[in-house]
Amino acid sequence: RSRYMLTNNDGEYRTDSLYTYAEHVFQAQKMRAQVGQINVNSSLFSGAPINGVQLIPEQGLAQDTQGVTINGIARTHQARVEVRQSGQIIYTAPVNAGAFTLENVPIIRSNTDLNVSVVETDGSTTTFTVPAVSFNLRELTPAGLTMSIGRVRDTTSDYSLPWIYNISDGWKLSENWLAQASGVLAQDYQAAGGMLQWLPTNKWTFSGSMLGSKASFGESLQGAKSELRASMALPGEISLDVSTARYSDGYRELTDALNKDAYEYQSSSSANIAWNHNLIGTFSLGYYTYQATDNNNDSRSIMASWGKTFKYASITANWQHAVNQDDENHNGSNDDDMFYINISIPLGEQRVGAYMRNQGDKTTYGLQNNGSLSKDTHYYISADRDAKNQQNSFNGNLNSNLHYTQLSVGGGTDGDNYRNYNATFSGGIAAHEHGITFSPYTIKNTFAIARLSEPESGIEIATPQGRIWTDRWGQAVIPGLTEWRKSRVEVNANTLPKSMELANGIKNITVAHSAFRVLDFNVLNTRRVMLTVKRPDGSWLPKDTSIVDEKNNYLVSAVDSGRVFITDVGDNPALYAADDDMNRLCRIHYTLQKTQDKEAFYETAKGVCQ
Repeated sequence: RSRYMLTNNDGEYRTDSLYTYAEHVFQAQKMRAQVGQINVNSSLFSGAPINGVQLIPEQGLAQDTQGVTINGIARTHQARVEVRQSGQIIYTAPVNAGAFTLENVPIIRSNTDLNVSVVETDGSTTTFTVPAVSFNLRELTPAGLTMSIGRVRDTTSDYSLPWIYNISDGWKLSENWLAQASGVLAQDYQAAGGMLQWLPTNKWTFSGSMLGSKASFGESLQGAKSELRASMALPGEISLDVSTARYSDGYRELTDALNKDAYEYQSSSSANIAWNHNLIGTFSLGYYTYQATDNNNDSRSIMASWGKTFKYASITANWQHAVNQDDENHNGSNDDDMFYINISIPLGEQRVGAYMRNQGDKTTYGLQNNGSLSKDTHYYISADRDAKNQQNSFNGNLNSNLHYTQLSVGGGTDGDNYRNYNATFSGGIAAHEHGITFSPYTIKNTFAIARLSEPESGIEIATPQGRIWTDRWGQAVIPGLTEWRKSRVEVNANTLPKSMELANGIKNITVAHSAFRVLDFNVLNTRRVMLTVKRPDGSWLPKDTSIVDEKNNYLVSAVDSGRVFITDVGDNPALYAADDDMNRLCRIHYTLQKTQDKEAFYETAKGVCQ
């Protein structure tokens, strides 16, 4: 498995190898082994990228690691969102102006914050941090024994990159209590810690952890980190997540200890509250703050949103406050508050709306329209007016699932001299024993290939990851299967040509992590023909005349004077008219079209029995 990113920004190229490894599942030991460029999986520490080997438990009911959700506000159309973790770009996507939500963003480490940059088309940048506590949701399940050993790679360091050994384990102490412990060992770095988690009800979770580290790459540093977390589902459809952490001066994660210029924090806090009310609507508020040491400045962010759906319209409002004073000379960053409000009215398959965006002294008003051109193609167009500069802008996007890839194109104009364009292809490619097959979706670790017994393109198949379509060879990638649980895969018989019949279009399979399967679906391509048969004297073949094949096997009887319906003439069989004693009367001579009309339930042809 490999994940590699190449970016080109105004001629500046950058490459990031997030991971490249081979993996094998040892079913008897219930362990997975990864070898190559991997990211350390630690239950308490942020981990590091290494060249080495890792053993992690194969949880019997664990699913593919889900990504995180990132919310924000973009000021300009065709803005670019860049998500970084440990300094590496792990995800990038274009967004339209206004509030955006990026779902299922893949992360490489579950204990490391995400740094999000919204790069506007005018060059300004708004940055904020998504703390690891907001997406590192732990259930009351022991993590199991995890070990790794290797040499640190791709990390900014003022020292020689060390060899490192990591170990983590977890224990379920009782029905409501869980303990976890982790350790890190390197030549000039050692760390250890533990966490205790309490689940008094299935809606409340509390945890506390204590970590300690000692680093001696340069000067000797020793410190500790303590953290408390709580997650609660309260009455009235209110959910609350809070956390606070304290860092002593000498505490360092391994990647921070290697970098003399790494930021140092004294404390961090986060709080998220969400409330859903039938009359008032949906409200959410998130607050994150980092208090730095004397050598660096603080940073904080607040994000609030409200939405309400009425009978004929829906209203959403978003506010974002982000301050990142650690960016020297601001470097083009923009810390002004952002506010966005949108009113949307549904009109059948379309939605029309009006909106207002504000950041600092700049306010923009606009109209927008979005909807579906077809089941797989969606569009978005907008017209803005800048209240300060008195300039108009027009923007549009078109997104289409082309069945074998996904295409997104967009463009716009801002004022008289500014133009922007973008295009994105996304999907996956699977190489297997039967060829190469394209997918419009990202292919997960556990996937399959669906194959029809007859080569036919465009046949729709329902999978756990959405609809897929066969290519010209009758094959399609099932991009992901539910691990350790039943996955239902079903061929949509309505998309088959009328000439095809499906023997069994449903399969339910259960697979392990990283398994690969080939699912064969048997279809029968039949060529039905309605023959109008005359005798040599021009009279019609009598009704109920028996029709037999070359071996005198009975096939059918004439359904009407001169009308004979044959259910399959794919091999152009010899046909004969026979009397009641099955004695042949004459042979039916007929000619079919060279190519079959697959969309016709049956074809028609003329025949002469002589």
